[in-house]
Amino acid sequence: MKKITLLLMLLTISLTAFAQTTVTCGSTTNQSGDCYTSSVNLDYSYMSSDSAQVLTITVNAGEVESGWDEFIVYDGEDATATELYNGYGTSGDLTGLTFTTSGPNLFVRIQPDGSADCGTEGYATLDFDVVCATPPSAPDCATNPTPVDGATNQPIGTTTLTWDTPLSGPSPTSYDLFSGQMSDGSDFGLVGNYVTNTANVTVSGFEATIYYQVVPKNGNVSAMGCPIWSLTTIPAPTGALCSDPIVVSSLPYNQTGATTEGFGDDYTSTNVSCSTSSYLNGDDIVYAYTPVADINVDVTLENTGTWAGLFIFSGCENANEVFTECFGNSTSSAAGSRAIEAVDLTGGTTYYIVISTFASPQSTPFDLSITENTCSDATATFTAVEDCANTQFTVDVDITDLGSATSVTISDDQGSSTQQVSNTGIVSFGPYASATNVNFTVINDQDATCEISGSVVFGCPPPNDACVDAEILTLSDTTSCNNLLSGTTQGASTDAANGCSTSGRDVWYRFTSADAGDYFASVTETFESLSSTSTYITAYSGSCGALTQIGSSTSCFNTGTLIIDAAANTTYYLNIRSSSSSGYTEFDICVFGEQPPPPNDACAAAINIDNGDVLNGNSTFATNVEDLTPCSGGDIGSSCASGVNDGTIDFGAGLWYLYNSSGNESITIQVGGFDTEVQVFEGTCGALTCVAGDDDSGTGGNNSQVCFDALVAADYYIYVDGHNTNTGAFTISLNTDSPLPPANDDCDDAENIPDTSVTVNGTNAGATDSAPGDACVTGNDVWYSFTTDANGGDITVTIDSGFEYAIYTDCAGTLADACNTGLTGAPADTTYYLRIGDDGSPSTRAEGTFSFSLAGSALSTSDFDTETGFTYYPNPVKNTLTLNAQQNIDTVTMYNMLGQEVLRLSPNSVNVTVNMANLSTGAYFAKVSILGNTQTVRIIKQ
Repeated sequence: MKKITLLLMLLTISLTAFAQTTVTCGSTTNQSGDCYTSSVNLDYSYMSSDSAQVLTITVNAGEVESGWDEFIVYDGEDATATELYNGYGTSGDLTGLTFTTSGPNLFVRIQPDGSADCGTEGYATLDFDVVCATPPSAPDCATNPTPVDGATNQPIGTTTLTWDTPLSGPSPTSYDLFSGQMSDGSDFGLVGNYVTNTANVTVSGFEATIYYQVVPKNGNVSAMGCPIWSLTTIPAPTGALCSDPIVVSSLPYNQTGATTEGFGDDYTSTNVSCSTSSYLNGDDIVYAYTPVADINVDVTLENTGTWAGLFIFSGCENANEVFTECFGNSTSSAAGSRAIEAVDLTGGTTYYIVISTFASPQSTPFDLSITENTCSDATATFTAVEDCANTQFTVDVDITDLGSATSVTISDDQGSSTQQVSNTGIVSFGPYASATNVNFTVINDQDATCEISGSVVFGCPPPNDACVDAEILTLSDTTSCNNLLSGTTQGASTDAANGCSTSGRDVWYRFTSADAGDYFASVTETFESLSSTSTYITAYSGSCGALTQIGSSTSCFNTGTLIIDAAANTTYYLNIRSSSSSGYTEFDICVFGEQPPPPNDACAAAINIDNGDVLNGNSTFATNVEDLTPCSGGDIGSSCASGVNDGTIDFGAGLWYLYNSSGNESITIQVGGFDTEVQVFEGTCGALTCVAGDDDSGTGGNNSQVCFDALVAADYYIYVDGHNTNTGAFTISLNTDSPLPPANDDCDDAENIPDTSVTVNGTNAGATDSAPGDACVTGNDVWYSFTTDANGGDITVTIDSGFEYAIYTDCAGTLADACNTGLTGAPADTTYYLRIGDDGSPSTRAEGTFSFSLAGSALSTSDFDTETGFTYYPNPVKNTLTLNAQQNIDTVTMYNMLGQEVLRLSPNSVNVTVNMANLSTGAYFAKVSILGNTQTVRIIKQ
């Protein structure tokens, strides 16, 4: 349910309050039948008849809207008391909640948010009991803390506190842990409540004494007068503070396998601004280096953890332990490397290298390297100078500092002559053709290891930069866009496009309609100069300076195809805009008129699709020409898990496909490309029936997938459309899995053997593995059942070689005897389950058909067919099944594969016809009774 809760609604919520009820101790007070409304707090107040007794509330039933309407229990006489509970039970179900007060008063409230109520949502009404209870006794205090009371040199960070349970008194149900900095506990705050004798707490600050108190609780009753314990942390290690840093005496300096853990979190981004907000919120380690003379250095980190930062500061103010100036930083959320390169350091000044992290992960490993460079880089700027009258530009390279060089050489990657300069100043390169990306290099002539680079790209405004210069689009004949144009926003201005954002660069196109009707304008981005730069398209009617935005979407941020309802012989304008004022995009644009429907627009023209096919389609110009009811849901096929054949189908305009199934297979159909739906029917065009349908169960969120079993050969018509009015290009794939598992694949569906005088033929092709974990049957298995006669006795099983079997007393997997062994001394009138599978040996036999027979004194031969003359036909059956016998057929009961009764007849006739026309395709069991004898036969409905 979508929630929009207005302040006005909250202000108008009122109360439904019941008078205070006195609970007579020794009896139960029940409150039931109340249904809360959306704008009323439902309140209850209770008081024990014996002030020495507390109250216990137990909820028997009741529901609230989970996440919105709170069920609150207070330990007192009104809503100002301490909350014992504030929540929604289990997903809104309050059943089973129980709480006990610490005194004789109880207050209960249902507090709705103002949008839903019990009645309209169909929630179960509230039902709870309130009884008196003897208040629990206060427990004694805990003893024997670890670390011991007064412990010193305790590490900072995560510390485990433990204690012993009280030596006497009632056992605590939990422990409150309080802590502070005052030895008398006057500043204590609750750290947490713990149900065990252990608490993991974070300890910070060096040489800090921390006082804490463990207070055992028995229900709501706390121990009194418990002792206050203390611990003192370790002194700050060298490197924790800038007043005592790790001194780097000479370069190069390298330290491997280091970590910030244990150095404490002593600095934050508020100590000094260094272009970062949170990378100083973890443990910090501080190094100090004082160069003798001016030098240039690189500071690098390797093998860091995530969210680690590297900083260079100067000026440690010892009194406040803060820095005065930032000289650079390198931060990243990724693990790996950090570097601050080519940093000029002044001789005699102390610099502080600091390594830290986000508050989480709190610390990081690292390898530190500080090296002196043999030279320092020059500095330069690179500025484009436009010459759009000649569709070109030049570049001014401004050398603002030579670094340690006496001269530098400047070059580009466009073949220009190099230029050497020995003084600061500007030199010019070019000209370059508009939109050329020019890369420059500045090299120290005395030490080539010092090199800097830069790049410049400049594009003159394209000819269609303004509406009045809109480029003419020739209409394409088809959706293949045979007359598309390629364009770019590079160099374009940021003119306003009738109310749309002016922050992005934009260009203009125009086309003239031939006839009245819908025209389709599409833009496809082919390049973006900056990541996450988008290309938008908007359409306008009118004339430049007096335009009106039109089209199927009037959003300023449309990236899809626009449909324009055009009048005949009329000019329309298209504005293509990139989302960035600094970046640009390249794109293809085309416009085409209405197109005829695709060839498979109607059921009768469905395109054939076969197993393994992946076909492309486009429903843009499809029509919904079939008068069908939307087909959704359907039985999920045996080769699929849950989560398909779902969603709400609305039957939009779509395309048809046809699959000719040979039967005995599970079929999966997937459709993707836009917000699609897929529906599957069987029968013939004009007389189709629903098989399965789906919206949004495929991969990618908006794609669709159906999965169903085809028991017998059938033609399946597949319809692909878009949810609501969505249309577009898509792919459809079809895959099958065969054969289907046999009907007796599971023990619960075991095939009964009523007549033991014949050989039984079966197959385990397609069968799955069953649950029993014994080693009797290693291959895919199927199940049969039989029942011993009134005398019991021995049973033998004869089966084809290459197959193995086991006999069980139930479907839970209880073996009746050893593997591949019959029964000896089987009791009378007992049902057994026979499990058969191949032996898994490639040299003998793979899964497939087999035959077996049962024999023995415990089995009686059924003469049902002989004595009754029972016959049935046809099988498989399409509509009508015929049963014949020499004696009256008493009853006919039909079951589906789930064991559910779907049809029952009491014909009392020797000739019976069973109408199965309304039954779904699949396998059924017909149980036929004649003269007190029963026979079960398997029927296939086509």
